[in-house]
Amino acid sequence: MKNERQRQILDVSQQLFLHYGFQKVTLVDIAKELGVSRPTLYQAFPNKEEIFKALVEMRHEEFLAQTKEIRMGEGSIQDKLFRAIEIWIIKPFELINSSPGASDFQDGTFAFADQTMESGYAQFEKECALMMGEMPVSDQLGNADLAHLLTQAVRGFKLQAKEVEELRKLVSDFLVVALGAS
Repeated sequence: MKNERQRQILDVSQQLFLHYGFQKVTLVDIAKELGVSRPTLYQAFPNKEEIFKALVEMRHEEFLAQTKEIRMGEGSIQDKLFRAIEIWIIKPFELINSSPGASDFQDGTFAFADQTMESGYAQFEKECALMMGEMPVSDQLGNADLAHLLTQAVRGFKLQAKEVEELRKLVSDFLVVALGAS
């Protein structure tokens, strides 16, 4: 993050986006909530789309730091993967589903952020493969292939689940199938 002002803008923008929805929030709304002028806002971000992308990038950086801690810590591969999925997939799903205006935050909604989202998923996938380590987890697939399959599966689960507990069960069941009963 470049500076504290940008961090404030991102935090306030997230609150507004979650409450009212991305489409309904304007730069005027964000500036008003921050108590700054629009030109001050434009000095930090040229438009609302760039605020959204920076917000996603900031969250991905936070998720990545937490995931690295999990990877370096104790626990089975299955436990570590589930905790990483909790950070990257389940908690955001829960936040979006509990926010009144956040229905427009599903994957693929904002074409302008596709590259940012894909970059985050690539980081998640890489961390999953690293968690699996050098020891092969599957006789049939390499760890990188299994990490890719896991990433794509949980993205699909997130789109299909209607509530958080259903998503957790889908993820848990998938890990049992993918990793065996370890």
